[in-house]
Amino acid sequence: MDWVGKGMGIMEAENNRLSLVSKLDTRGVVMSRDIEAVRLVLEMGAITVEQAYQLVWKIDGSKGSRYAEDRMLFLTRSQFITRVKTPYSKRYFYKGTRQGLDLVQSQCPDFCLTTLAPVSIPEIPHVDGLTNLRAAIKMSGRFKECVKWWQSDRELRVDPIFPKERMWDAIPDALWITKSGRRIAVEFERTRKGSTRLLAKVTRLDQELNQADSAFDLILWVSSPGAAADLKRVINGRAKHEFRLMPDMMAELLGQQGE
Repeated sequence: MDWVGKGMGIMEAENNRLSLVSKLDTRGVVMSRDIEAVRLVLEMGAITVEQAYQLVWKIDGSKGSRYAEDRMLFLTRSQFITRVKTPYSKRYFYKGTRQGLDLVQSQCPDFCLTTLAPVSIPEIPHVDGLTNLRAAIKMSGRFKECVKWWQSDRELRVDPIFPKERMWDAIPDALWITKSGRRIAVEFERTRKGSTRLLAKVTRLDQELNQADSAFDLILWVSSPGAAADLKRVINGRAKHEFRLMPDMMAELLGQQGE
């Protein structure tokens, strides 16, 4: 009878998986782009409807931003994502749920996150800036056509290939693979951190750059105007470190195509 019980368990697991993908009720059916949107939420930690539109639905010329709003509302009602409000913005942000994580894990074999890796409310402005940067890169076309052309720090911390042990607490905010295959470690400094703290991180990342099998080829420091002075002072003269103010970086990306 053991094999019967095991078979029933497999059938139950498969039924649960299918129920996640097919919400055959009045709220509609989960589609492939919906899964992409939930995956994006989990990868970044928190996103807005506009960011979901730019990164998921805008590539389909027949879909407008209103369609993205409708799909995000559907995903919220289906409990794949949840909506939160912050004191920093009038916009709502969407975060992942356990059910959303189960959905993406069941449909995306390359997805490496095994936990929600929640983002706290104070962290959302930082994540917001990084997601805007990711969207601008996507619109510029300056990325390699592969699933993992952008990996957030949440993904890098659990990616079995990324040498996270060598960087400890200095794992970059993201890894961006450009159209030519160049691997760029992205660091976004939204607020001032002080020279001592910055120097510790710069030194750790420099050590990785000097590895024969370094995980990246260049470090791109993107900064808000308020955090620029300390950062520029610390990275001044260092090879393979580039600096951009966020407004300038966004203008550069949105003003040209290709690398």
